[in-house]
Amino acid sequence: MEHEKGSEYVCQMCGAEADLILEGFDTVQDLMKVATMRCEHCGSQDEIVLGDETDETLKAVSVAVQREKDAYLFYTETAKKTSSERGKDMFAQLAAFELNHYKKMIHLYHSLNKSGSWVSYTGQKALKPSRPIAETQGEKETHQNDVEALTMAIKKEEDAQALYTDMADKARDPQGKEMMKKLAGEEEVHRRILNDQLYALSNRGLWVWAE
Repeated sequence: MEHEKGSEYVCQMCGAEADLILEGFDTVQDLMKVATMRCEHCGSQDEIVLGDETDETLKAVSVAVQREKDAYLFYTETAKKTSSERGKDMFAQLAAFELNHYKKMIHLYHSLNKSGSWVSYTGQKALKPSRPIAETQGEKETHQNDVEALTMAIKKEEDAQALYTDMADKARDPQGKEMMKKLAGEEEVHRRILNDQLYALSNRGLWVWAE
């Protein structure tokens, strides 16, 4: 099931569309089952378990899987904590973006582990507000907490960009190299968005997302 048609996974057994069912969000194990490929047509299933890898590429992809999971959970939790509606929307959009990265890296891990094949990655649509949001009174009450969250988020994006850049440099497969460059570029865009927001919040006390 490691091939992809558009944004859908395809069953290796019958060629029908397959689901990627995520698992393992609440448990941490040395051998962690992270997802299952399940065919909608023939019902075949293929469990995806991260192992103690010796292959350098698989090891790097496994690290990326874990970091994308961590980023998704971090942004999801941060969106709940901030009192700013603009902040909630921004962190929620980042969470959704990183969740897609997480799924893609699981797909890549599965494909490399099964057949040694890289997968295609066309990238995601530009990160943007879900709607116009007016700033409301009381948002500055969590100013320091928001500043700390933004600072942590920037560090996560910098680390992700560095990881994907390193993977791009080491990838011998042209498709794999292009994929990692796109992922690194998306993390860099996130870093810039977060950095601009941190500057605005620190110096003006305002959220500028969704202005």
